[in-house]
Amino acid sequence: MAPSTLLTSVMKAHRGVKKDDASKAVVFVDEHGSNSLYVSGAARAQSLSYGQSTYANYVLLSQYFWLRDNCRCDVCVNQDTRQRNFNTFELPESIEPSRMMTNESGLEIHWSHDSHVSFYSWGFLEPYMRGDRPKAEDVPISYFGANGHPDSNIHNRDFEENEKHAVGRLADMIKRNGFVIVTGVPTDSAKPTEDLLRKIAFIRETHYGGFYDFTPDLAHADTAYTNLALAAHTDTTYFSDPAGLQALHLLSHVDPSSQGGTGTSLGGRSLLVDGFRAAEILKREDPDSFDVLAGVGIPWHASGNEGITISPDKLYPVLEYDTKRKMMHRVRWNNDDRGVVPLGGKFSEAQWYKAARKWNEILRREELVYWFQLEPGNVLIFDNWRVLHGRSAFTGIRRMCGGYINRDDFVSRWRNTNYPRDQILQQVIGYSSVAACQPFCNFPHNNMPTPQSDSVMSLFSLKGRTAIVSGAGAGIGLAVAHALAEAGADVAIWYNSNKKAIDEAANIEAKFDVKCRAYQVNIGSYDSVKGTVDEIVREFNGRLDVFVANSGIAWEGGAFIDEPLDTTSNVLRVNLEGTLYCARAAALHWRRQRQEGTTVDGKALDNYLTGSFICTASMSGSIVNIPQTQAVYNASKAAVIHACKSLAIEWTGFARANSVSPGYIKTELVAFISDDLKNVINNKVPMGREGEPRELKGAYLYLASDASSYVTGTDLLVDGGYCAP
Repeated sequence: MAPSTLLTSVMKAHRGVKKDDASKAVVFVDEHGSNSLYVSGAARAQSLSYGQSTYANYVLLSQYFWLRDNCRCDVCVNQDTRQRNFNTFELPESIEPSRMMTNESGLEIHWSHDSHVSFYSWGFLEPYMRGDRPKAEDVPISYFGANGHPDSNIHNRDFEENEKHAVGRLADMIKRNGFVIVTGVPTDSAKPTEDLLRKIAFIRETHYGGFYDFTPDLAHADTAYTNLALAAHTDTTYFSDPAGLQALHLLSHVDPSSQGGTGTSLGGRSLLVDGFRAAEILKREDPDSFDVLAGVGIPWHASGNEGITISPDKLYPVLEYDTKRKMMHRVRWNNDDRGVVPLGGKFSEAQWYKAARKWNEILRREELVYWFQLEPGNVLIFDNWRVLHGRSAFTGIRRMCGGYINRDDFVSRWRNTNYPRDQILQQVIGYSSVAACQPFCNFPHNNMPTPQSDSVMSLFSLKGRTAIVSGAGAGIGLAVAHALAEAGADVAIWYNSNKKAIDEAANIEAKFDVKCRAYQVNIGSYDSVKGTVDEIVREFNGRLDVFVANSGIAWEGGAFIDEPLDTTSNVLRVNLEGTLYCARAAALHWRRQRQEGTTVDGKALDNYLTGSFICTASMSGSIVNIPQTQAVYNASKAAVIHACKSLAIEWTGFARANSVSPGYIKTELVAFISDDLKNVINNKVPMGREGEPRELKGAYLYLASDASSYVTGTDLLVDGGYCAP
């Protein structure tokens, strides 16, 4: 419908709907035969944005028939099975409402043909009003490389203590990181391993059987049943639906004919490659080859066993890419199981072989291949749609057990051990028993890693890490830079006009034997901020661990109403906008580091949990300083505090965000305050004095280090007790 027609039609009553009811409900319908309902954007202004023009405030919701078909009341849907209780096609094709009403929770419709009443929460309707269905779970993945992944182990005893929690943690680790190793599993028989897998989901039956327990005797015609080396590959490429998870447990490895008879000298080291990371590298380095491997369907087969000839229902490409979500969906690669490359089509066979050669080269890169020795008691479980596995050749007899788990069964188990039931229903079928499920009402479990060390001094160490401190030419920023460098961090200090920062950087470097450089940055320009952050990351070990946003200016005038508006703009630009610019530029690196597990030059990222963003706020963001008149400054600092709390929620999974709120500290920032006013202020400080910049070192180091790994969204007051009374 054209906007002009919409404007004239939506404001009119439709057929049996009373005009008064329509007006009160702020719900309008088209009277020109489309049986369509429009909802005023004004009624949902807090959560929907449709534009500024008048007609843009009205959104086509859907047809009446669709609404009636999706009534989720107790009569229409069996609340035990979640299945529809009525025959959709017994409803009148031209079904109409007799009355409609809205409130803060949703839309209520009374249907004319049978007086049935339906209620639709806004949480249910809004995705469809946007022309979409509820989105898939947004779970950030974390790439791994040659050093594996720091968050990959879980002990078998955890399943005995709290099975649901342990399974949820295991499933989430696989979903995010690609694999997990369960330690401490008994090896006297294969039964404990089988029991472990059944706690995750059903074990899949294939032509190999269900749960397998074998030695290299070629009991099945597959190279896995030999002692030969296996290149990186995914299993069951020949099924239309390849196995979702694969588990491997080395129960024993002996060679009676060799001296010693056991040990790593017998070979058989395992390898894992993050296929999603490899695909991302291919897409970046050779996008044409990526398109070829994502666009050419290949025949796959399993034909070695008598009476077994398995191939998928159609030709599937090596790389399956979700163009809507802009992320990898599945890798299907086993050169040994690959059939004949088809001739003809959009891409030539020569293009396919060129692309496959590049893919093969990436899979063999040293920095991508995680080599390790499987040991009895350690069960490896990995995502077969993402992670490629293989091994080196070995001698002797290895007894292996394990099994496959279907992808859908695994995802179902992951959901049900990490999310509340109502949230799952909202996602899967677009319905929840909660009237209006709000975004971020629940968080995925175990989405932030924990430090491995129990030593308190190790937790405070920043050795090998990179930190940036803005506003560090003097005062609080310089003291913080000293603290981080003393803890072992390489530090970049930013300044605006105070060129003493250059000498201070040299002093820090000499005193603490770390790398330290000074950079002049226009904090009010995002291009300047981002460009400098990127430059520092390239020059400082290819990584960023800590960002302290300390730049700020004071309000030195009088009451807001009497001061030039330019002063307001300057304070907000530096104190608020500059802080947000820093947050954005830093978080882009932290998100990438969490996803890829590498430095910008592709090296494994060691000694890294998450990014830490710390901004210097002020106690003035929580209280009104008397007798100072600084409304704009107070507002800027209150905004900074709340921004950090909000970023802590947005960044969960890859970074922490906190603020420090100093009281009156002896710095150049408060030099304009007269001695008389300082006396008045000190009368209100329980400690009776101003603070020294060095007294803030501990607070910033705590928030920068792993010692505060469970702290995010917090504002830390360091004010001599000013805010306590």
